[in-house]
Amino acid sequence: MIVEVWLDSTSSPIVYTDVTSTYQKGALFCIYSKDRNIVVKYPMANLFRIVENYYPFVDTVPRGL
Repeated sequence: MIVEVWLDSTSSPIVYTDVTSTYQKGALFCIYSKDRNIVVKYPMANLFRIVENYYPFVDTVPRGL
């Protein structure tokens, strides 16, 4: 998943390209990357906009089983 984080104080987004999931924990917006083994946290009060772009769905389960 690709996530763009727009902060109140920035004119362009901070882009994360290898995101596993996003979630809210209290007053924080969290971005988790399993590949990099990291969680990035932003205070919700500093966010202007969040954009999440999902990759096209790929069905990996064989048919007929």
